[in-house]
Amino acid sequence: MLYDLYDNIKYDFALDDNLNGYDLKQIFFTKAEKYNPADYKIRMLFGGAEIKDTDNLYQHNLKDGYTIQILRNKIEKE
Repeated sequence: MLYDLYDNIKYDFALDDNLNGYDLKQIFFTKAEKYNPADYKIRMLFGGAEIKDTDNLYQHNLKDGYTIQILRNKIEKE
């Protein structure tokens, strides 16, 4: 489950151990349709550690039913 801390919204879906952080971010943008990936920097946290784009979920010992926190920052454009 993905949990958007700022909007207090949960996005539920089945996790696959082989997903990496980048794929997980794409799933978030698909589920949360109102956010454009070009406009936001996303950080995902689990167990106090950030899930990097190249990390696979099995590296963080994530299982179905666990919650991944999402921090979303708007990218300032010049």
